[in-house]
Amino acid sequence: MLEVIDYDGAWAETFQHLRDRLWPAVKDLAVSIEHVGSTSVPGLAAKPIIDIIIVLSPESTLIQIDERIVKLGYIYEGLSGQGRSAYRHPAGLASHHLFACEPDSPALIHPIAFRDYLREHPSQALKYGELKKRLVREIPGDVRAYTEAKTAFILDTLRMAGLGDDDLDSVRETNKHIHERL
Repeated sequence: MLEVIDYDGAWAETFQHLRDRLWPAVKDLAVSIEHVGSTSVPGLAAKPIIDIIIVLSPESTLIQIDERIVKLGYIYEGLSGQGRSAYRHPAGLASHHLFACEPDSPALIHPIAFRDYLREHPSQALKYGELKKRLVREIPGDVRAYTEAKTAFILDTLRMAGLGDDDLDSVRETNKHIHERL
């Protein structure tokens, strides 16, 4: 079932707890761990799932990170669009999606641009939250339709954030593949 709830200030604390758990295992291979997705934008309604990206250092590889993350109890789920590794979290941790990607990867650039634009433009974040709540009411339980229906808003926001047509095409293509997997 899809659930979108009002912003919860505890999401930032949950991210920090998860980051603190991950960082010691990857600090020699990564430059940062980023909180992305709707839970990373203060005031934005969201599904209560934290999205996290481990950003590799230029000299590190996804294979190296994958090995470290699996040792922490995560389950490697393979490459998940745009060259990023995806992992399922172990039982007992807060609900989250974990990814790892290279610093110049669209899988990092796009969510950071989206997050930062929404943080800097609360009125756009409010519109996005309202859209998500409306979609959950209109198409409850249909994750594919929900994701597909958000794509136009995401693309418009990324355009306002300054991304060009090639980046927008990449986002559109990635979301298309997400729809196919759902």
